Amino acid sequence: MLAVVFGLLPWMFVRIKSWQLIVALAAAVLLDAAGLAAGLRLYPWTNLPVAAIATTGGILMGRAVPPRFRAMMLLLLALAILDTVQVVATAPATTAQGQPPAGDYYLMFVVATSLANSAIGIGDLLVVAAMAEHWRRRGAGPVVAVAPGVAGLLITYPTILVLTRSLPLIPFLFVGFLLTQAAVALRSRTRRISDEQAATPNPPL
Repeated sequence: MLAVVFGLLPWMFVRIKSWQLIVALAAAVLLDAAGLAAGLRLYPWTNLPVAAIATTGGILMGRAVPPRFRAMMLLLLALAILDTVQVVATAPATTAQGQPPAGDYYLMFVVATSLANSAIGIGDLLVVAAMAEHWRRRGAGPVVAVAPGVAGLLITYPTILVLTRSLPLIPFLFVGFLLTQAAVALRSRTRRISDEQAATPNPPL
C-alpha cells in the first residue's frame, strides 16, 4: 500500500517547482532531526516528517537524474550496493520490550496495528518516489510509475518470510525497476510489430 501511495504522490507535485521542494525538504529534515535529538516517541506524528522527506527528496532525485533508463539504473544499482553494505554492517537494535528505539521512528515510516507492526525506511520510500517521478518524466502513466515499488515489495516479503531476517529493500526495488523496464520494452515492441503488420498491405489473392 505504501508503495502505491508514494508512487502516486509525484503526480500531486507536478506544478511545484524544485526550489519549493528543496525548502519543504529542509524544513522536514530540521523537524525530523529535532525529534530525533530529543528522543521523543510521538508516533504516529513521527510519520509526517518521514513522509515529507521521502516524498520531496524522491521527487527531487527523480528530477535530477536524466529521464533515461541507463542513468536511473546506475543510480539505483549504486544505492542498492550501499543499502546492502549498510544492512550487513549494522544490526537492528531493540529495547527490552522488543520495540525499536525512539530514534527509529524518525528514520522509518511505522505502521502499528493491534495485529502487527511494520516499518519501511525513509530511504526506501524516497527511492520509490524517485522511480515514480522518473517514469512520469518519461511519459509513463501512474500504473507504470507505481509498478517498480509494488513489484519490489512483493518480491521482498516472501523472501523475508523464508529467510526469517531483515533484508535491504533497495536491491529488491532495483529488481522491480528492471522488471518494469522489461515489461514496458516488451509492450512497446509488441505494439510496434502489431502496427507494422497492420500497415503492411495484404498480398493479392
